[in-house]
Amino acid sequence: MDQMTFEAKDGTAKSPFYIFSFSYIIIFLIAFAIVPIVFAGSLFPEYVYLLANLTLISVVFYLIGLNVKLGKEINFPKLELNFDKTLILLFSLFLFVVFVILITAPRIPIIESFKGASADDLSQYREDFLKGRKGWDVSLGYAIGVINAYILPYFIAVTFLRNHKYKYLVSGIFMVYSISFLEKAYFLKLAIPLFFIYFYNSKNKFLFFIRGIAVIFVFFFLMFVLAGTTGSTVSRDESFFSILYTPTGTFETIIWRAAVVPIVSAIDGVRVFLTDFGGQLFYGKTSSFFALLTGSEQVNFERALYQDQFGGNDTGNANQFFVIEAFINFGYLGVILFSFLVGRIVRFSITSKDIALQTIMPLILFNLFNAGLIGILLSNGLLLFMFLLRFTKFNYQSK
Repeated sequence: MDQMTFEAKDGTAKSPFYIFSFSYIIIFLIAFAIVPIVFAGSLFPEYVYLLANLTLISVVFYLIGLNVKLGKEINFPKLELNFDKTLILLFSLFLFVVFVILITAPRIPIIESFKGASADDLSQYREDFLKGRKGWDVSLGYAIGVINAYILPYFIAVTFLRNHKYKYLVSGIFMVYSISFLEKAYFLKLAIPLFFIYFYNSKNKFLFFIRGIAVIFVFFFLMFVLAGTTGSTVSRDESFFSILYTPTGTFETIIWRAAVVPIVSAIDGVRVFLTDFGGQLFYGKTSSFFALLTGSEQVNFERALYQDQFGGNDTGNANQFFVIEAFINFGYLGVILFSFLVGRIVRFSITSKDIALQTIMPLILFNLFNAGLIGILLSNGLLLFMFLLRFTKFNYQSK
């Protein structure tokens, strides 16, 4: 497979390095530096400007990691795998784990939605479906997370690029599972790679971009409706740029949750770290894996942040920008290293000349917009995914 390139308005082809550099600058600088300064800089200058500085550092070292060649690449020997057999094995494992999840789930949210369950009940059913499990059931969440985060979407992307006979079957079943428990953005694991595959192959890219975004928005709208999240009839006297704001319609809810909540959570993350925890670095203890390795008690920072935002002893977690996780654990050095590593991961996808892998990179960056890098590497299987691609290659001849 060749590299993914896009044409600019002047007809010149833009390289993947340019595309991924420019995209990161625009998305992350606007979201976590410019917007906070404009809307909250005068209200919380200490936290907002610290967040902006961290974001700027992240951009610089992401760009270094992405664009700077470091030494000569080592060519490791690779294990050759038959693609069809590997796909069947992986998809069979996916089906088995999904089957166990469904038969052991207290309730299946989408079925309860059709039965007329309330939004509060559906929220609890979503929590019980995977996140709220106890005992051995907890392993199901980790298993399906590793399979579905990047590995299976990558294989599905390959089936579409190669017009594989099973492409609609595997993608269709994946999509059905994605909407079964009404996790509103879960379908993006499939939608984002396919969007960029069809965008890459489209003749009129501007028209396809508009249509593609419209289709994704319609899916979001449908998921919010099925989940009962159609806005509130009760209005609070809160700014739109507030975590306590109550949207009054489905469209407003989607915009607010996608554009405002991640930014406000990032600002609140800085505030809670400096005030409630005294700015003392956690050195990896926010991760259950690193806490186990060091024999320390895990610090559930996302839970503490959620409780600070909404009060009470709820079991919810506040997802946030990966740079916050880097900073609260390892300070400025963490921001530098984490951002540089993300840049190297994207660089690897480009230098591999694997279009399917390149279509997974926007999905990874989207996840980093809302989650920490440690969890993405371990719980979501990104580390395993990159290891497999580094040391295996596929034979696409059917046997």
